[in-house]
This record gives sequence, structure tokens and C-alpha cells, in this order.
Amino acid sequence: MPEVVLSRRGFLKTCSLTTLMLAFPAITPSIEAQPIIEKAKLYRWGRKIPSTCIYCAGGCGVLSTVVDDAIIEIEGDPDHPINEGALCSKAAAYIQLVNNDRRLLTPMKRTNPRKGVDEDPGWVPITWEEAFKIIAEKVKSALENFPYKHTDKDGVTHYYRVGKDSPVGWLGSAYFNNEECYLIKKGCSILGTLNVEHQARKCHASTVVALANTFGFGAMTNHIVDAKNSKVFLIMSNVAESHVLEFRWVNRARERGAKIIVLDPRYHRSASKADIYVRYRSGAEAAIFLGLIRYLLYEKLERVDWRFVEDRTNMPYDLDGNRLDDWRTNPNSIFSKLKEMVAKYTPEEVERISGIAKDQFIEVAETFTSLKPGNIYYAMGTTQHTNAVQAIRAQAILQLLLGNMGVPGGGVNALRGISNVQGSTDMNVLSHVIMGYRVPPRNIDDVRRYQKWKNTKPNERGGVDGGKTYPWKDISEAEAQGKADTFRWDDRMFPTWNALEYHWGIYVGTWPGIDPDNEPVICDLPLGTGNAIVQLFRAVRDGKIKALFIFGENPVVSMPNANLVKEALSREGLFTVVCDLFETETAHFAD
Repeated sequence: MPEVVLSRRGFLKTCSLTTLMLAFPAITPSIEAQPIIEKAKLYRWGRKIPSTCIYCAGGCGVLSTVVDDAIIEIEGDPDHPINEGALCSKAAAYIQLVNNDRRLLTPMKRTNPRKGVDEDPGWVPITWEEAFKIIAEKVKSALENFPYKHTDKDGVTHYYRVGKDSPVGWLGSAYFNNEECYLIKKGCSILGTLNVEHQARKCHASTVVALANTFGFGAMTNHIVDAKNSKVFLIMSNVAESHVLEFRWVNRARERGAKIIVLDPRYHRSASKADIYVRYRSGAEAAIFLGLIRYLLYEKLERVDWRFVEDRTNMPYDLDGNRLDDWRTNPNSIFSKLKEMVAKYTPEEVERISGIAKDQFIEVAETFTSLKPGNIYYAMGTTQHTNAVQAIRAQAILQLLLGNMGVPGGGVNALRGISNVQGSTDMNVLSHVIMGYRVPPRNIDDVRRYQKWKNTKPNERGGVDGGKTYPWKDISEAEAQGKADTFRWDDRMFPTWNALEYHWGIYVGTWPGIDPDNEPVICDLPLGTGNAIVQLFRAVRDGKIKALFIFGENPVVSMPNANLVKEALSREGLFTVVCDLFETETAHFAD
């Protein structure tokens, strides 16, 4: 038998290993825990599918781990520039939307013809083919009595539909991506309806109007990550809780010395991080920002970015568009008109309107106007007042005067509540616009003039060679005839109609196009504007809407007058299609 040689060091190693092995039974998982180890093994081999969180407009990247066609894990995307792998509590619970026993997996058909809060719908499952067939038949039936032919007093028959009179309505949704929203608007337009709305009308419609009329585009002006470059923030929202990962970038700026000013009627977590927190009377936002403009123009004129104002704004012009050399002192300049308008918003007047003490207001004004670049954040606490458009325009004007636009860290940033509320708005899922934020023809006279515009360059625009052409060559000719506004309107709208003719395969014009003033009008775009969201449900209640689609929206809860919505959705003869992940309060009324 061979001799066993064991050194002291080897003996100690053996004893240590033996002790460790004896301890393993106490820490090794029992047989019941084996599936967890197997799950971890599957997890490592699962597919990672990137997506975007839907819970706010922060646009955080998420990675879904899929094993055997089932999502087993949601995590932040470490390569995403906004959240860098982090997730807020809302996104962390994202998986519950997918893996949920209450989620609808098949179309459901109502069997109880009566509708109401206390009525049981009597749902029965049907196939997608059955659902599509029922929907198509109902929409076709609704459109049968929607007039397309119109005969004028001279006996000429025209072919068009008035968008507001359509018996078809559509509501939703900011949860859709751009491509889906584009198809919604296209489909509804071709059906002849402009009764198309979605969440944006209730939340940030005032943002679009204010920023579009100031900057040319109704969206936040900066990327979220750009907040790290700001030196001062003026925040009118609880961004720390409602847009958690956006606030990370505010904090990064704060770590580099940026100041945070929070104005809010409520004290919250965002306010707890502020260098200056001021409570004010809700609805006084316009007065506050007009007061800040006055402070700048009357107390700290040297802080105005004169070069930016002169090169990038219309303040050096008069109201007729004429540039003035002495615009800083000329009483007819837009700059002087602005200065005159804000003169009454003294600190004392702001205190009277808003409740902000004079000293506090001056502290806010001094801090924000002295540090550049400055960044303004706001959300629905600002947008849902009757004077919201002017309050937001005042924010934008203040930033223009300070030169806080077009620079890193400076801007006016609307904090949106749904992942694609900006995209759905840009795709014009709204009742008053078509693609490109343009409007459809208002009447047949617009269509006649458009046909002449096409005839001016028939090869480029699809007009008729030799037909009657557009009456003005340029703006100067139109001005000479007092038609400058008409020319400008046509110049904005006609190219979009022309593009839609080409891309959608529709026709807008007269036929055959030689004599637009007297020929029949044929317009595949609906005329006029549709019913905005409140008026839409009034039209449903009054029986004007026969078929209603509600996708990704819950108006029974989200509309200001829930009783009106429930009354409208309960109307006999209304056919309602609701598409949602769960049976919402609105889905309870669906067919």
C-alpha cells in the first residue's frame, strides 16, 4: 500500500474543504427550488426585445426577456441614452400589462342590447374574422345616408363630404406609434370623417397652439438629456414623480451647480429638491410669466439678448411686417407693444393675482433671469386652464428675450403624459387638421382655387394644360388686390393637398379642370373641420354619430363630464367599437 504523505499546509486545506462541504446541505437549495435554477438558465438564453415604456413621454428604453413566447422579465435598456438602464416603479411593473389574467385575448361581442352602467353586456367571444365583418357592415350601413352628392342652385352636382356631418367618429390614441396614427388619419379622411380626436385635446392642445405660433412647431424644444447643460430650471410640475427618469438629468445639472426653482400650488418631491419653492394660486401662470417679462424689460434690460432678439424674432418689426431701425424705442415696434402690454404686471400686481409675496417673486425673477441658459418645465397643471395658451406663449417670449432658445440647456419643455402623445398629434389625429398641421378645404371655393393652382404648373401638380390658372404670381400681386391673406393661406395648404392626392390616390379639384369656376367639384378630402372631443360626445348623444371607435382611451373616466359620456354611449342605435387591453369602464358600453 503506497505511503500517504500529507504536509501541514495540505492538512489544513483538506480540513477547510471538508468543513465547507459539510456545510453545503444547509445552504444548497432543496429539490423544490430546482425550477428557479432552471428558469435562470432559460433567462440567460431568452430573447431580448427592445421597446419603449408607455407610461409617460420620457421615452425610456426597456428590454423584455422572452422565453417560449412569454415575457419573464422587464428591465431597463443600459444602452438607451435617456434612462441608461434604470426604470421607475411604473416601468418596473410593465410586465403586469402583458402577464395579466384580466387581459382580453379575443374579440368580445355584446349580447345584451341594452346599455348602461348597471347593464350586464353579456359578452361572448368571437373570432377576428367575425369582428371585422360586423364592423365593416355597421360602418357601411352608417355611411349609406351620408350625402356625397350636392346640387347647387344652378343645378350643378358636386361630389364631396362635410367632415363634421359624418356619422362615423374616432377617438384614440396617443399609445399608438406614428405609423398607426398615420393610418388612422388616412382611413378616417378617406371615409369622409373629421370627427377624429384623441388624448392630446384634453391635455396639451394649448401647448401645440402656443408653441407652434411662437416657434413654428408645437413640441418641447430640447432633448431630455440636454437638461444636464442647464444652469437654472423653472419647473411647474412634479417631474420628480411623474417623469422620474427625466428628473435624473435635472439632478445631474444640479450636481454641476444648477439652480432649481419650483412653482406649484402643492408641495411635493420636486419641490423638496428645489433651491427656491414658491406656492401660488392655481390659474395665475400667465400673470406670473408676464410679470417675469416685465421684470426683465423694466428692471434688468441689460440681460436681454439683443442680438438674438434682433436676428431671431419679429420684435424689430411693426404689426404690418415692416422692419424698423429704431425698434427698441419706436412705439410702433412689436417690442414696444410687448413692453407696453406687460407694464401693469408689477411685483405688486403679480402678488395680487397669484398670491406670491413680492419679495419671493423678485427672488424668482432675479434668479431665473441672471443665470443662463435657463430651462422651463411645465405640464398639465399649466395646460388645462382657459388662459393656458397665453401662459405658455409668455413662457416662450421670456425665453426668446433671454436668448435661451437654440442653445444647449435652454428651452421651453412640455412634459407629456403618454409615450407618443407628440407623435399622435404630429400625425394629426385631431378634428381640425389633416396631415402636416394643415387644414382641409373649407368650402368648394377653396377647391376651385386649388384647381387653378394645379393648372398653373400642370406637369408638376397634376393640373390641366390650358386650363384657367391661379390669379396671382406672387404675394405682391395678391397684396395689390387685397388678397394677401388668401395667397398666404393657399401657399400653406395647397402643396399638402397635392401631396395627399399623390400619396393617397385621391382627387381634389374640378372636373375636367379646364374651367374651375363653373365645373363640378370633386373632393375626396372631407370639407371643413370636425367635432372636437366634447362636441363629439354631444353629437353621439344627439344621434348624429352612428358608429364610434374608441381605441386606447377611457373617456368614461377621463372626460370632464362623465355623465354626458355615459349617456351618449348608452344611446340606442349607436354602434361602438372599443379596443383596449382590459374591459375598461368605457368598454362596458361597447358592442
